Amino acid sequence: MKSRRKEFQRNKRLYGVEDSSRRRTKDLSPRENFISCVACLQVFLLAWSLGSMHLWAQYVNLALSVVAVFGFFLPGMHSLRWDNRITGIRIFPRSALFWLGLIFVCYVGVQCFNNSWKYQQSTTEIWRVDTDAPNGLVQETREGWQLVKQDHISWLPSGVEMPYGEMNSGFRTLILTLPVWLWACVLISGISHRRTLRFILWSMVLGGTSMALLGAVQRLSGTDQIFWFIPSSNSAFFGSFIYPNHAAAFLYLILGVAMGLAFYHHSQSVRKLLRSGPHYILIFFWLILFLGLLFSQSKAGLVLGSGIFLLGIGIALVRMLGQGSDFRQGITLGILSVLGLGFGIYALIHFVNLGEIFTDFETLQGGSKSPTVLQRVDLQKATWEAFKGNKWFGTGAGSFRYHFPFTQQKYVGLRPGHDYFEYAHSDYLQSLMEFGLLGCFPLFLFFLTLIVPAVLASRVRPSVYFSMLAGVLAFCLHAWWDFPAQCPSVLLLLVFILVIIGRWGTLDASKQRIDNEPL
Repeated sequence: MKSRRKEFQRNKRLYGVEDSSRRRTKDLSPRENFISCVACLQVFLLAWSLGSMHLWAQYVNLALSVVAVFGFFLPGMHSLRWDNRITGIRIFPRSALFWLGLIFVCYVGVQCFNNSWKYQQSTTEIWRVDTDAPNGLVQETREGWQLVKQDHISWLPSGVEMPYGEMNSGFRTLILTLPVWLWACVLISGISHRRTLRFILWSMVLGGTSMALLGAVQRLSGTDQIFWFIPSSNSAFFGSFIYPNHAAAFLYLILGVAMGLAFYHHSQSVRKLLRSGPHYILIFFWLILFLGLLFSQSKAGLVLGSGIFLLGIGIALVRMLGQGSDFRQGITLGILSVLGLGFGIYALIHFVNLGEIFTDFETLQGGSKSPTVLQRVDLQKATWEAFKGNKWFGTGAGSFRYHFPFTQQKYVGLRPGHDYFEYAHSDYLQSLMEFGLLGCFPLFLFFLTLIVPAVLASRVRPSVYFSMLAGVLAFCLHAWWDFPAQCPSVLLLLVFILVIIGRWGTLDASKQRIDNEPL
């Protein structure tokens, strides 16, 4: 092995090939350096901003995306070379993502300002029977809310007027949509090196793994507060996420990224005749992320994460057998797997409520307030019926919790007047209900423009991209029965992964075309 390594280095010097470590800081423009730093900060903060469910975190995401856009005013590679190509912010209109995202943002903006309903709080006085009272009755005051009809432009999309900052309001949806659109445009147009994309992926993995480790420690300590000092509205929180299903969705997306990076660095180590590489660290991260999924006690997340984990093990075995990896690598991987499996089984038996996981799968999520499978079926039927009543323009961005009681009254299983649903437990149907066909069409094309290049990229590095796409597929399945897309951190992470896979595949394909050109 040593002699082969020396021969490899000698041939590099003989043919005048510069070492890649010396080129790393030479070919990145100020623009790409700036955008990559902001992107790494953004994806790392997604794991620590309480799922970005609070307004302050959503403002931070929006501010970082705007700062990244200002990076296009810095010199790029084309401007440094003094050629006549289109540079700066003028690159954006050349992308279909820019126009599709702009159409959807404008659509949501019209819904926010053209309100057909207004949210109003109401107070009702009732008399309750009380034998201890002098006259046998006691007056009580109950607070509630109602929707009041408003004049609006009927031929434009409309929404519900509600207090600014209210959860699920139209303006909150607009604040969530803008970073997704801006970051997709920035990454597509501002990154021209694969190394930069890998830096961003490493930031994802480090942030997600540290969050999974924090969640496991919090479970073991038995704390009832996030970070041990922030009260949570949900007692089943995990790590920095308020809802365990959101944490699980975040973790299995990161798990797919960690697997893809591990396979990439393993292939690089084999190609460069190295004895070891970062893939061993990433395999250790696999185990931590999977352990975090166990501790999250999210049923859907555990099933989907287990599928991704088993896919990674299968790809690793196929690569080892097909490429004839040496005996020492097999021993190292075997030791890591045995230690991780043993620790996982020990933690599963001693610290995870197995009875709750295996006997309460009918809720698909921890917590007694989660709807059962039958209620989810009724939820989807009721949401579909609400969509059919507003099929073109929808009911308005963020209006599900206010419009759904009208349809809920028709389903006894949803216990109208007793249960209150903030989400449809199906992101697809909720989007159809809120945005209608006209709003979902540009949204569908936007994500289709991200997904198609990512899928086509898998032809170049199948094991790397298939691993990352496994997390995306798990998210798509999860979104049918739950609402992971309603968590801004999860949705923004998903867009980052799709854009990076597609961009990396495009750069790989261009590199292959250059290498295969005849001299």
